[in-house]
Amino acid sequence: MNNGFSGGFGGGSNGFSGGLGGFMGLPGLQGGFRNDDMCGGRVEKNDSGAPKVIASKNITDFSVHFGCINRIGIFGCEFYDFTVKRDREDGPYVLEFREHRIETDDRLCRDIQQIIDENNLVLDNGVVRYTHGLPPEFQPYDFDAIYDSGERLHFYIQGEPTAPWCVSLRKALCRELVRNGIEDLLPPKEDRNVARFDLSFQEWPLKTMYATIRTQDDDPGERPVHFCKSVWNYETGESVYNAIIRIPDGFYAHITELAEQTDLREYSNGQIEPFETKKSPFGKPGIPVVGWCCEGESRRQFNTFVWGDGISEDHTRIAAVIREYLESVF
Repeated sequence: MNNGFSGGFGGGSNGFSGGLGGFMGLPGLQGGFRNDDMCGGRVEKNDSGAPKVIASKNITDFSVHFGCINRIGIFGCEFYDFTVKRDREDGPYVLEFREHRIETDDRLCRDIQQIIDENNLVLDNGVVRYTHGLPPEFQPYDFDAIYDSGERLHFYIQGEPTAPWCVSLRKALCRELVRNGIEDLLPPKEDRNVARFDLSFQEWPLKTMYATIRTQDDDPGERPVHFCKSVWNYETGESVYNAIIRIPDGFYAHITELAEQTDLREYSNGQIEPFETKKSPFGKPGIPVVGWCCEGESRRQFNTFVWGDGISEDHTRIAAVIREYLESVF
């Protein structure tokens, strides 16, 4: 790893991946790279000959360097370099990742193409764009796909570790590794099994909370075995609903399944409700809120707390799926 990104593919110099060489001296790039480009400020270049439409959908050779927020344990950025290609024309595809070299089929290439299509990545074809001197996670990411038609999609752009294509690409890589019996990118087993889950909403004027609670019936030092649902109306200043139940058998096993199905950990941002009441969006008219706390058996937590424009379709989807189950137990 050099300056936040690896030497990558083909052994580039000055910390850049070998793939960058594809941009050196290409038609449409004015002047290539010079040393003074690296001294700071914005670098933005575009190969005017790089197509923004690629006819083929069949990737034959792929390499990438990118970062993605690591939601497991610490909330930092983890970097990934992998390639998938055939060693010979009639041979199997080979995935190389870290110390792994796996003979596989073209399933991962198909997943990558779907990510390209869903995120319109072809629009970045031929682009070199980044700001020098930013933290490692915002250093350039290198993406290079070659097709059976000879067409190529290649860009080298400023890193954005929460970008949907980065999140999706990490998931695709993880799925392919798991399919081949490799669990390197999965959280530890004690984190995969959910042992506590709380969920909260503000849908003005109501605040709804589903939460694990401790009662006098709980054993000291043991995990609580009760769950509650409460609904508060801010306009009337009254409780609308309040119930406490004993956690049913299979409750957390099902929450664990839903967490996996919805990719809950991938969309957890490590934030919890602000401690300063005046900064909390709860109780403020017209501001929707979604928050959850997911805790594994190891007691490591995967939290999120978003409101207003910060609520994405994924947050809404995850919350709705799990909320439907929580409603079913009351």
